[in-house]
Amino acid sequence: MNKSFLKQTFLYGLLSDYRAWKAGNALRLINVYPLELAEIIKDYRYSITKDYRTVMQVLNIESCIKHVKDNNIDGAFVETGTWTGGASAYALLSMKRNNICLTYWGFDSFEGMPDPTSDDDSQSISWAGDDPRKLNNADREACYTYLSETGYEVSKINLIKGWFDESLVMHKSKVGPIAILRLDGDFYESTKVPLLELYPQVVNGGIVIIDDYGTFEGCKKAIDEIVLGQDILYAENGVRYFVKKSN
Repeated sequence: MNKSFLKQTFLYGLLSDYRAWKAGNALRLINVYPLELAEIIKDYRYSITKDYRTVMQVLNIESCIKHVKDNNIDGAFVETGTWTGGASAYALLSMKRNNICLTYWGFDSFEGMPDPTSDDDSQSISWAGDDPRKLNNADREACYTYLSETGYEVSKINLIKGWFDESLVMHKSKVGPIAILRLDGDFYESTKVPLLELYPQVVNGGIVIIDDYGTFEGCKKAIDEIVLGQDILYAENGVRYFVKKSN
């Protein structure tokens, strides 16, 4: 059965409901954000409408947004590799709930994945297969609608289509200072290019989230080559993050 069709079915909705229920039970056990639990699970459920992510991934986003608010960090929320928009949707809902209105910038080719290179590992190359354009290929308009339906201020939502080596160069001056940079490019080049173009704009005290540091060697290699003198912390499985400090 086609995955995109499956995600429109009643059964997929039931599966998402079950995942949200299970996540709520887990958070009750570990007593994380108990006063906001119902709202967090509601927002998590929305974030898995299109594609699945673990509750620990959204808790990472939640904690980063709270850090930015509590420490009065000014700047944008930027995600490179929005795909269908689930992680970004959670971020918008969390910012709305936490009364912090950062300008949002999402970047994606909306044409699938780029080709892996010799700097990527065999796992990445095998995953990419014969046609990487079929991987993580989402529709820009559908993604924008999904994000805007969070109720976040629409004038603050910017969703840019294009390959990173062109779109980031074109828009980085408009993005300005960055409070949270979430990297979800999977491969070496699609992690390295956003770092080169955007990392200098991450303010001290701002946060960088790396979705695939523990999953794909190419992603890890790009981070380790460019990010120096930072304390990279474990969030869950593949996800790492750090609070930027001046070198």
